[in-house]
Amino acid sequence: MDEILKKRIKLQTHKFKDWIIFEDDFLLVINKPKGISSLAERLDPNSGLLELAKHHIHNDLQLCHRLDKMTTGVLVFAKTPEVYRNISIQFQKKQVKKIYWALVSGVHYFQNHIIDLPFTLNSQKIKVDFENGKKATTIVDTIYNFKNYTLVECKPITGRTHQIRVHLALIKSPIVGDYEYGGQDLFLSEIKRKYKKSSNAEQELSLNHAYLLHAKSLELTHPQTQEPIKLEAKISENFKTCLDLLKKWNEY
Repeated sequence: MDEILKKRIKLQTHKFKDWIIFEDDFLLVINKPKGISSLAERLDPNSGLLELAKHHIHNDLQLCHRLDKMTTGVLVFAKTPEVYRNISIQFQKKQVKKIYWALVSGVHYFQNHIIDLPFTLNSQKIKVDFENGKKATTIVDTIYNFKNYTLVECKPITGRTHQIRVHLALIKSPIVGDYEYGGQDLFLSEIKRKYKKSSNAEQELSLNHAYLLHAKSLELTHPQTQEPIKLEAKISENFKTCLDLLKKWNEY
């Protein structure tokens, strides 16, 4: 069977409605799972969460913003062109408040730490570029410290491609599992005392199934009521499992 067709069939088997965290006549909001692109991929026009949402809801949906393929969390769709324009303007004017959680390598004590580094990406190589790079600002705070890792909260003020991933890498705190920007996987053998490898296992599997970056919440003005609305998404089971194991085996 053609690989693209296999991928499409697998995508259609997902229970899209299980991901919905908020819905009314104007907005549809989901807790995006890892591994599915926000928009259709180049070689498969029927892939992507927008197409899947249209299949399950209706064809007028528009995607208000994007998350990277392996990033999880709050993703907002508009149900009408008017709502889409309203939300788009809020994003353009930086009126939308976004909060992300990330598990990073190393022990860091961030307190309202402002990363104000314009950068360019060339073949996935990061270059801080104050002359030609676009302005990029992220505020970082430590949520919890382990012996070798830190759970951080990130508030992106701007919305550049890969901004949080790049900014955290630039301050020597790469996201766990983010190979693209210097991150390494989390292994039980690295954190558990007296770890014994299974005799049947050829190679130890990582605890993280992807890089651990999650869009935790998003706050905007509702396009109809004009009241502030805060949309929140729980971290994935895999992210939670990694935190639980770190609390068990990597506490101070």
